[in-house]
Amino acid sequence: MTEEYATPIEAIVTAAVERQHLPGVSVAVARGGRLLFARGYGYRNVGERLPADPETIYSIASISKQFTAAAIMQLAERGMLRIDDRVTRYFPGHPYGAGIELRHLLTHTSGIPDYFPLEELDRVAFCAARPHEIIESVLNREAAFAPGAEYQYCNTGYVMLGAIIERVAEQSYAQYLQTNFFDPLEMTRTGIDDTPAIHHNLAVGYTSYVLGPWELARDYHPTWEFATGGMYSTVIDMLKWNWALRAGRVVSAPSLAMMTARARLGAGQVLDYGFGLSVNDVGGLREIRHTGGLPGISTDNATYPDAGIDIIGFVNHDGCSIYATIVRPILALIAGRPAAGAPASERSNLPVSSGLDERPFARSWIRAAAAGRIGDLPLSARFERFLHPGRRARFAELRAYGEITGMSLIDASRRDPETSFNYRVDFERAPLVASVAIRDDGMLADLRFLRWDDRA
Repeated sequence: MTEEYATPIEAIVTAAVERQHLPGVSVAVARGGRLLFARGYGYRNVGERLPADPETIYSIASISKQFTAAAIMQLAERGMLRIDDRVTRYFPGHPYGAGIELRHLLTHTSGIPDYFPLEELDRVAFCAARPHEIIESVLNREAAFAPGAEYQYCNTGYVMLGAIIERVAEQSYAQYLQTNFFDPLEMTRTGIDDTPAIHHNLAVGYTSYVLGPWELARDYHPTWEFATGGMYSTVIDMLKWNWALRAGRVVSAPSLAMMTARARLGAGQVLDYGFGLSVNDVGGLREIRHTGGLPGISTDNATYPDAGIDIIGFVNHDGCSIYATIVRPILALIAGRPAAGAPASERSNLPVSSGLDERPFARSWIRAAAAGRIGDLPLSARFERFLHPGRRARFAELRAYGEITGMSLIDASRRDPETSFNYRVDFERAPLVASVAIRDDGMLADLRFLRWDDRA
């Protein structure tokens, strides 16, 4: 660790912890393959007062997707599959299979419905499931669009890719990654999530609702995350991964170029996403990164390959903005790039879909919730189950912020069958962010308030 950066980076992270009231954080920063900073803050387990450190193990959620994509590229290099293979080669008779290629699964452009917004997910996702059961859970819904026509983040597609890896490699997804990635790269604290096996130094996940206190998060059973988000790791092991990926020790340079190239839709629109990785420009500096989020977990792995910079942050709390409050300020410190102005893909955690119309009633719903009338709104069955009395009571505390004086739409994103909108809501005493998810049937799927500082 270099003293040149230790003090200013520490100030950035400490400020983020205080602003967002985070239980535990682990951060690692490197440049040119040299570790600049690696520390933990707060507690990986608040109840037992166990501190977080750089070797604290976190579920990394959707950062796992780049490992799945890299495994597919390895198998393609070995001639065991092709990126333009049709899905029907591996799933004969699949109702969404016609015209869908593996590249559509990798880039979230297949049109296959995502299983995470399922109305019944909270009833079934806490028990073990096999990949084919997850894939079949969406078969009663229509495809969102024709293959390659649009972008829509889809965890189902990455579950399918994991199943394809198992079929082609003739070993489990976990075994393939262990043999081909974790062991050769000496990623000794990385694996597929199996909580009983990783109790030592494991971060406990916490959540809060509408500015409320921490509470233990109830995560899904690891089998529901599988190849889309089922890995655990440390910030130090993720540095090993980033370095090996850029050095050609995981896939070849041409394969990495494919993974980090912006995908194109059939109409020619260029996306901010490649194969399991988002691709952006930050003040003229190429940014390759991915975030992860699960109940009780927020993760971010940001790399700037042209400058050899890696910034990794893991937090045992959901819904926080690691990118805006930790990654970008650190990047500004060590590379002189702007600290603010998150790209559109960060503001909603997904590339923003074009043509998403604002729901005219969303603003009135926000006003009703802020006035404590959440029970008057048309809640989906899943959201109704989520809102136990303690969570409902949180809305009453919004009155301390005073009256709403203004509201403006920040961004919107689509995950069939829901559309999500983020608003800046100006109260008399402080601005907040209201995140609203509305189902196609008009029901309210989610509504929560975050401090504006969390996204500033």
